[in-house]
Parts: sequence; C-alpha cells; structure tokens
Amino acid sequence: MRNLVTFLSLLVALCVLFNVPTARAQDHDDGHAHSHHHALLHFSHPLVSESPSPDTKVRFDIHVTNEPEGVDRTTLRVEAEYAFASWISLEIDAPYTFLSLPKTPSRDHLDNVGIGLKYANFALAEHGLLLGGGVEIGLPTGSEEASIGSDTGLEIEPFLDFGFQRGRWEVVSFLEAGFSTVEEEEADAEAGWRLSVRYALSPFMALFFEFDETHLFGGEEVGEDRITVAPGLKVSPLRGDRLRLGASLRLPVTSAQEFDAQVLFSLFYHI
Repeated sequence: MRNLVTFLSLLVALCVLFNVPTARAQDHDDGHAHSHHHALLHFSHPLVSESPSPDTKVRFDIHVTNEPEGVDRTTLRVEAEYAFASWISLEIDAPYTFLSLPKTPSRDHLDNVGIGLKYANFALAEHGLLLGGGVEIGLPTGSEEASIGSDTGLEIEPFLDFGFQRGRWEVVSFLEAGFSTVEEEEADAEAGWRLSVRYALSPFMALFFEFDETHLFGGEEVGEDRITVAPGLKVSPLRGDRLRLGASLRLPVTSAQEFDAQVLFSLFYHI
C-alpha cells in the first residue's frame, strides 16, 4: 500500500513540476486561445466528489448519516477554496459532527480538519479534457474517544484526477490513495476511485450521478471493498452562477458499508 501511495505522490509531484512552465506561459500568453480554453473548461463542483478545476469559493454542507445499530451522525462542514492562479488552488475544510447513540448521551466534537492542494493542466483544454492532481492532508483535530474523527497522526491522501466536457455532459474521475502516519499494526490504509457524471438540464439546473469505490488495505476492515452510488440535483436559485444549492442521496451497494444511507445538502458561493 505504501508503494502505491509513494507512486501516486511522485506522479503528482512530477505533473506539478512539468505543469508550472506551461501554466506560466498560458497566464502570460498574448493570444486569446489559452484564455478562451480556460474560461470554457471550468467544471461544476460535484456534490460528493470534487471538481478537478481550481476555483475560489465557499461551501457549506450538512451531512445526515444513518449508521448501523441506530447510530445517527450529523456533520456541518465549511469549506473554503482559493485559486492563486487558473491552475492551482488551496482548500481548507472544517467539519463539526454531532453523534447520536441509542441509550447513550449525544456527543459532538470538531472532526478532522482538512487542507488540500489542487492543480490542473490545461494542455488538452481544446479537446475538453483537463488533467490534474494534488494532495489532501487530514489534521488530527477529532476525538477518538467520542468516535468522531482521529486525534493521532496525519491522514495523507495524494490523488490524480481528470475532467471531460462535451455539450451538456461533464465527467470527472479521481484516483486516490490514503494512509495514516500513525505507526500501528492495524493502521488505516486505502485506495479508491471516484466517478461523477453531470448532465445540465438547463443553465440553472443539473443532474448528478456519482460512484465511489474504496478498497481497504489496513485497519480492522482490511480487505473490504466498499461501493456507494449517489444521485443528486444542483440548482441556481438566482440569476448568474455565483450561488448554487444541491442535494444528494448516497447509498451503499455492497455488504461492507460504513452507513445505511447519507443525505447531503450543500450551498456553494463562487467568488
């Protein structure tokens, strides 16, 4: 598993290094071809997954999750992303979770705060294709005693992504691997693949279908494969595209599962 993480990390680093000269040339190009492709090749943010294109936005989420044995978990999340240039952005998200357990007092705590760096390569923008990657780091701001996140070690997750646009369709996919820096025999380690398909019904409304598969290489559930699907809807209630509202229902389709059902409500404000 560590070999896979190392391989993805090296790929991400190499792609960033090769992308920097290209991005600088694009940002200073006297012509309008690249700028035109940049303006066109911007991906709508999926509900469960991520967007491959850097952006400047604020996002507010409410996750309502029904877990086995009568456990209910509600997470409020604030995410802020800032694009330093058209090809790179920094993202910070802070979730706060409320946990309801049968016959046990409810508890709440700050979950794992995440910091992410995302880049995009526009070399194939004229073909509607965007390639990119980055890394996400989960900070140990949770509480293992409260069963909310982790309070030991970092969670490191390098990823590669691509996005494709054609007419009303957008397809986004992520390949990612994650591990914890905690040196334990049963330390968590996983690799996953995510797919998001978007169809624009109109300039103000779009349908989403998202797919997520994760294979666990470590931890108590080592060897398990978890697959979820999530249909969703995203609308723009006002003129323009700065404000977007979305909702999604995420369901497991394998016997190995973390939850029975998860409902997501999102608000996006693009700056």
